[in-house]
Amino acid sequence: MPRPVIVPRPVTSVLSSFQPVAVKEVKDLLAKLPGKHCSLDPAPTWLIKKAAADQAPVLCLMRNASLQSAKLASQKHAIVLPRLKKPTLDEADLNSYRPISNLSFISKLVERVVAKRYVEHAELNHLFPARQSAYRHHHSSETAVVSLVNDLIRAVDVDTVDHDCLLIVLHDRFPVTGPALDWFRSYLSERTQTLIGAESQALLFLWTAARPKALSWDRLSLFLTLMKYQRFLVVMP
Repeated sequence: MPRPVIVPRPVTSVLSSFQPVAVKEVKDLLAKLPGKHCSLDPAPTWLIKKAAADQAPVLCLMRNASLQSAKLASQKHAIVLPRLKKPTLDEADLNSYRPISNLSFISKLVERVVAKRYVEHAELNHLFPARQSAYRHHHSSETAVVSLVNDLIRAVDVDTVDHDCLLIVLHDRFPVTGPALDWFRSYLSERTQTLIGAESQALLFLWTAARPKALSWDRLSLFLTLMKYQRFLVVMP
């Protein structure tokens, strides 16, 4: 993929490192996060939330170690389950399914820590598009409708974002540099996924090496087709 052409914008600061996490911030995040958990979690999320006073200092140390080392050493694996888009759709039709990726509770926690700092940096320097409505406070579907025509024209396949391209955009468009950029690079690298069928123990590990790959629908379709006939293990580069 050719290098994207990014026109830099004047900024008052760059994001070269992340502000350390405080215990109170971790407690607040634990209180706000939903109690959902998946098979990757060593303990139920509700139990961690209930023991927030004891767990928050430990989680705080873990998050700060990740931010200071500019690496996400673990918590990169996801459990991917095929789910019907609507209950009324044909279960035999592969197009009726969408892949749902489940991450560990700890992974969601560190994502929110980094997202908070990144959004503050982008908003401070006015780097977000003025009409962006998704994932922003005080924005909703109503503001999205206003820019619908623009969204259609600029629509892209968000399921296959090139991570190298994304890192270039972070560096050139949202001046993220140094350890902060290294953390994002670590976060995007060497991620794996396991797909589990409803009536099968079949697993599909996606090992991402030099260039992380998004889960394509073709691969999911192949998995759903094969798991109808036998249990299997596939390693895909």
